[in-house]
Amino acid sequence: MQPFKLHHISLSDDGPHFLLLPRLNQGQEDLIAARLVELGHAVTRSGILAGRRGSVLVRVNSNGVCWSNEDPTDLIAPIIPRVLTTPKQPVPHLKLSRRYVGLLRRGRGAVFRFSLRMELSRWWRELRAADQSALAPDEYDVAAFFLSHTEGECRLLTDFPSENFQVRRIGKRQYYESRIDAKEAARFLRPVGSKGQRNAYLPSSGVLEVDSFAPPGPTETRQLLSGLGDWSGFSIRTAD
Repeated sequence: MQPFKLHHISLSDDGPHFLLLPRLNQGQEDLIAARLVELGHAVTRSGILAGRRGSVLVRVNSNGVCWSNEDPTDLIAPIIPRVLTTPKQPVPHLKLSRRYVGLLRRGRGAVFRFSLRMELSRWWRELRAADQSALAPDEYDVAAFFLSHTEGECRLLTDFPSENFQVRRIGKRQYYESRIDAKEAARFLRPVGSKGQRNAYLPSSGVLEVDSFAPPGPTETRQLLSGLGDWSGFSIRTAD
């Protein structure tokens, strides 16, 4: 797991600005709220933490994304060291796993529903049009881990053609709806802040179906979740 790095993402000159944050526990979210109040923002916490000061509106999702109509880096960056040293919130390992992925078995195969910060819905399309990725390191590790326990093929978006593909244009860029080996897909997943010679992206729905899935054991899963580092504000409850 990579150490935490504050990633700033801007999809267009006049569009919103984004910061990728850890998956926030209550204590971490409280620190960010206090920071916004300290800087004179009127703060509300109805589902999503929001702060407004004049024309600037900042929102923070507990899944770990901050977005604003102006670059929020100067607002958020000074509080990050305290956010990272805030004690993790212990939760049962199955509950922590479900914060990242839901799983439905279908015969020998499975359907994964990944919970992602930005790589969903309209943000997903804007990221592809801008040739950017917002797949955070913890999300990348979880997706790659589960794909490593598969066999056969899966369908996802790539920037290279496979044997079975359909061309898909997003903005001015050309992509391919491809069926590729699922284990190979794990190698091509593009994390935030980097780009390989070949890149793959999870579907905009976060839902990915695989032909064959061998479920990892609980020890493997616990090791994965325990290794998410500063990107997760949660830990596995000792008694679980």
